Amino acid sequence: MSDPSDKTGKTPEWVSCKHSIDKLVEYLDGTLAPEEQRALDRHFKLCPPCLDLLRKYRAVPKLCQRALADEVPEETAGRLTSFLRAKCKGC
Repeated sequence: MSDPSDKTGKTPEWVSCKHSIDKLVEYLDGTLAPEEQRALDRHFKLCPPCLDLLRKYRAVPKLCQRALADEVPEETAGRLTSFLRAKCKGC
């Protein structure tokens, strides 16, 4: 099997987990060359750990939105603000 990090510039049919993770953001953004997009599609279909990571990575924005939608209790917000101001004096 060829190594996706070789210097030929051509995307191999097979890619490693490391290569897939290194290209994850570009994969999700749809900015990869079509050949490389297909190679990663194949890898994610055949590699349960990478597919699991892909699914979790895709879920992050929704989780953040939900977390930001929850209001912080006023008392907690006040204590946090005081703590940060004390720690950040002169920052």
